[in-house]
Amino acid sequence: MARFSNGIFGPISGSLGGLVYSIRNGNNYVNVKRVRVSNAQTPAQVNHTAKFTAAVQFVNILKDVLNIGFKPYALKKKKGAVNMAMSYTMKNSLTGSEINYPNVRISIGNHREASDPAVSIVSPLEIEFSWKDARDQRFNDSVFVAVYNPEKQEAATVVRGNFRSAEKQSIILPPTFAGDEVHCYLAFQNERGTEVSESQYLGSLRV
Repeated sequence: MARFSNGIFGPISGSLGGLVYSIRNGNNYVNVKRVRVSNAQTPAQVNHTAKFTAAVQFVNILKDVLNIGFKPYALKKKKGAVNMAMSYTMKNSLTGSEINYPNVRISIGNHREASDPAVSIVSPLEIEFSWKDARDQRFNDSVFVAVYNPEKQEAATVVRGNFRSAEKQSIILPPTFAGDEVHCYLAFQNERGTEVSESQYLGSLRV
């Protein structure tokens, strides 16, 4: 509130509208009133927003395999597969706002994992996943794999690949992946898609 001295034409002190009046050493001064920003975020809120944004982007890129890999778990919780994948990623797969690739899971389940899984480059832009499970009689289990490229923020996937008994699965990468580092994940699902193994991180390759 402004205060007038000697009538309305005298010196003014206080606030009036968006202005602040003051008197110092007999001189009149006027400044714009500072506006408090009510929605300013705290450092913790800023960090959470960055973390959430990174998780959303990552999950959206891999949602075709996450819909398979998190489906059994999500059904038990009566929630959506992608939502469950998002929750898992936020809690377990981020260091700050950076993806911690070894901690990423494209599936959560109790089905049998691959024995001695590996990944290798077999030709330019073609990589091969391999494992040793011929002795396993669950021949209807099929593999699904994901190859994530952080540089391009894209992924190449196979959602219903070879049977477990094949012991290998190849995938052709997009030409845009040439020269980039990629991160590789492998998991299995049963014939009906009601059971999955917990995915295994097989490391990174430069293709």
